[in-house]
Amino acid sequence: MILLISIISILINCFIYMIFGSLIIGDRKGQGFSFTLACVIGFFLYHSIFMIACVPLMLKFQPLSYMVVLWLAIVSIVLVVSVVLCRKKWLAQLKKIKGMILSAPSFYAFLLILCITQIVLIAGAYNFTLDATYYVGNVATSVATDSMNIYDPYTGNWQDHFEMRYFFATYSMNDAVICKLTGIPALVQTKIIMTSVVVIFIQFIYYQIAIKLFPDNKRAAALMIFLMAVVNFTFITIYTSSNFLITRTFEGKSIVGNVVLVLLLYMYMRMLDQTHTI
Repeated sequence: MILLISIISILINCFIYMIFGSLIIGDRKGQGFSFTLACVIGFFLYHSIFMIACVPLMLKFQPLSYMVVLWLAIVSIVLVVSVVLCRKKWLAQLKKIKGMILSAPSFYAFLLILCITQIVLIAGAYNFTLDATYYVGNVATSVATDSMNIYDPYTGNWQDHFEMRYFFATYSMNDAVICKLTGIPALVQTKIIMTSVVVIFIQFIYYQIAIKLFPDNKRAAALMIFLMAVVNFTFITIYTSSNFLITRTFEGKSIVGNVVLVLLLYMYMRMLDQTHTI
């Protein structure tokens, strides 16, 4: 049952990020539309808006349930606007994806298997760190007490101040909102669902880079994506982003090192290509 819930939640997360991202890249004239880029860019837009909405409520010590209601309203509005503005581009992209898969089924089957394998290995691995304990504990404590960043997740004691190190990092409060809304346990939401989402987005960016470098050579693109996976699993030291990807995937530092920096590389590649603009 947990596996089924996790799979459904992962798909819903990707869809929600996609509708947010579609508002940015959904109406770009002459440059097409990409579900993968919409998901990744939407991820950052989603969490930026969430932070803007969440911080004032935290300052006023409002309950988590208030944030749940507010965020449901915001996501609903974005969904309606995105459907109205971008539905034609979604349908066109679906037809394009169907053609791409039919033209190179083995290539996309390989990418799917590679992605699922990494998700299983990373999400299924046992990992325990003090930071991971804090993040998971903060989500669980916030849900149990219907509060946001007020209780110390290590001790359960009320804090008379906000930890500024984590105050603006509302990423964990988004997990708490989802847990409060759906009843999904905090450990499942953080360690399985968000870990899987981050791994998927990393594969999206690798795919975009590989296709950009090898537009007419699917075998070379597949080899590059495979080698990136090998590098991540074999280059684990305290000084590499691969360590955070494999062992602390759902944490903010992992997202910065493995999603943000690689996405910036891809954006620079697009800037050097005169057929595209950022």
